Amino acid sequence: TISSSKENNPSQAGGPYSNAVQFSRLVSSIYPLYRRSNSGELLPGPGGQPVYDFGTTIPGNTINHNRPIAAAGNMNAIALLQLDKNTGQGLQTSVNAFGEIAFTGYLKFRTNIGADRFNTSSLLYANPLLGDAAPVGGRVRRDNGFTSSWTWNNMLSFDKSFGKHAIGAMASAEAYDLSIKTSAVGTTGFPVPGLEEVDAGASKETAASVTNRNRLESYLGRVTYNYDDKYFLEGTIRTDGSTRWSSHKRWGVFYAIGGSWILSNENFLKEQPFFDMIKLRASYGELGNQALNEYFPYLTVYTTGFNDLSFPGVY
Repeated sequence: TISSSKENNPSQAGGPYSNAVQFSRLVSSIYPLYRRSNSGELLPGPGGQPVYDFGTTIPGNTINHNRPIAAAGNMNAIALLQLDKNTGQGLQTSVNAFGEIAFTGYLKFRTNIGADRFNTSSLLYANPLLGDAAPVGGRVRRDNGFTSSWTWNNMLSFDKSFGKHAIGAMASAEAYDLSIKTSAVGTTGFPVPGLEEVDAGASKETAASVTNRNRLESYLGRVTYNYDDKYFLEGTIRTDGSTRWSSHKRWGVFYAIGGSWILSNENFLKEQPFFDMIKLRASYGELGNQALNEYFPYLTVYTTGFNDLSFPGVY
């Protein structure tokens, strides 16, 4: 499958006054959307259209200008929705394939492989004349991301009945690989509005890239038994090795066992009119978890980028 998406999402979170939600909460309704005269009349621009009010000085006005910084001075979120951009797009591809061999009526082998690719890109453009980025001469930032993963599973299964007895068994091996790469670059200081490429800016503001990878290898076994569709037993055991753990503690073994009894299949309850099925079940097991915030939590890591002029620094 192939799917694509596009988004146009103006800022709706965080502290900057360009955040439309923040602006509406903090700026009193006494401040106008468009520039107005001392008498409250709209002040048209060169083309005769109303001019958005950013709270700056209006020549000849003694009121309706010089809005305080605390009231979002030099800011008008409605105008910035048209002057600035915050857009993104994504492309996702997914491929799945499987093959199956039946050796007998009760023994079969199945292999399944799936791969996913997800590309994202985004643009943040803040004009150099008005709003958050005016003090730095405008801002452009471009972010790119690439996420890829694949899973390969091989399974051998056995299911056979002997009179009232039914036995099932399964053995499976699975490998999983995840790779995430992101990069961001941004500059400030643009000579004119409308320039949306990073190299047009005079000063570097952002230059970052991150690569993360996670791999998981798993082996699983399961045995099931039932007698006369009344009494059921099941046991599983699995071992997993994850790159999120140190090589000394990389593998874990987990097991589970359970049993159930379908009372409604017993003769003494078959005729009762209240329930379609009554089952009594008990089980116990252990699970592992690798869903951590870090990809290498067992390592003592450092951060780069703490530079002193031309000398690189780490922390």
